[in-house]
Amino acid sequence: MKKLIFVLILIASFGLANAQKSKVVSAYNYAKPKYNQLDKAMEAIDEAKEHPKTSMDPKTWFYRGTIYQQIFQDTAFSNLHPNPINEAIFSFMKALELDEKGRYKSDVVNNLNTALSQALINGVNAIQKQKYDIALDNFDMLIKASKLESTFDLPEVCLRVYKQEGNRVYFLAGFAAQQKGDMELSNKYFKEATDAGYEVGKVYLQLAANYKQMGDMEGFVNILKEGMSKTQDNKFIRLQLIDYFNSEGKMDEALVFMKEAIEKDPENVTLYFALGNVYTELDKEDEALAAYDKAIAIDPNNVDVLFNLGTLFFNKGAELKNEANQLDLGETEKYKKLNEEALVAFEQASVYFEKAHNLEPQAKDILETLKKLYMQLRTKPGFSDKLDAVNEKLKSL
Repeated sequence: MKKLIFVLILIASFGLANAQKSKVVSAYNYAKPKYNQLDKAMEAIDEAKEHPKTSMDPKTWFYRGTIYQQIFQDTAFSNLHPNPINEAIFSFMKALELDEKGRYKSDVVNNLNTALSQALINGVNAIQKQKYDIALDNFDMLIKASKLESTFDLPEVCLRVYKQEGNRVYFLAGFAAQQKGDMELSNKYFKEATDAGYEVGKVYLQLAANYKQMGDMEGFVNILKEGMSKTQDNKFIRLQLIDYFNSEGKMDEALVFMKEAIEKDPENVTLYFALGNVYTELDKEDEALAAYDKAIAIDPNNVDVLFNLGTLFFNKGAELKNEANQLDLGETEKYKKLNEEALVAFEQASVYFEKAHNLEPQAKDILETLKKLYMQLRTKPGFSDKLDAVNEKLKSL
């Protein structure tokens, strides 16, 4: 009796094993083009991958990879799984791991290399659709698979997809993680992108953005400085440093990078304008005036520069007036001299503001400043009429 039970168990086990193997065969047949029942193929192969008798068979995983790759390619079935191409790559990798004799290696590698290109394209499409979870999963799987000895490396995958070599996958993975809000993972991929030599300046700007988002301003500055050391010249990194030091009131440090920027780009009006602003903050009037003069020489119709030049002389006139008003009653000559100098400064300021007004006739801040200047200059010929005209203009706005 015991012998009979043992035989029955053996028969049952053999039957179960065959049943699971038949699941693999069924999955393969369901996936054939003449049947194209990929839903049934997926169900059968997923059962087979879980069973001990077939889960360690490389053929199971090879077929599973092929089925999921077909699901990815067939729009009628692509909704069966949220990310079928990732499942395909994972399955092909598992098949290679289990295939010690290399029976399926050639076919697996061919399919896997195709899947790598598909994962890259799918990841980029997912970014465009703002599906950053899927994009990140695709890039992460692509990076892992590309490190296998038998598969294409990332530059080769990029070459096949974009017709040019590059390691943009690390950058794309960093961007997807950034958009998900996972700054730590984003930094990891961005740093791998720089190690791979992919558009170093561009990547460091993204790294800096991450540190800024995390509120780590020390890290923000350090990564920008590191980026400067890794690139021959990156004006955007330098401008970020200038803007940061300027906003923090660290004008001396801002000046260092600003002067470097001007050396690299001596015809840049914005840089001279910014330099003038920094010198103004440092109360270095002559240096500020020289910087603004260079800016206006390059672009005579730059309203921002004209406004700041006018403001420089307006403030100078106001300071002279204040100094005069602080004098003792007996200092008549000095009082007269200071007021005359103030009027000269106000008149010079009016020249710049009038030109700015001609360029932007509806700008209220320019008109308001002209009104103040004309009030100071109204005793001089022509300025009383100018004051009336400005008042009328302001009423009409």
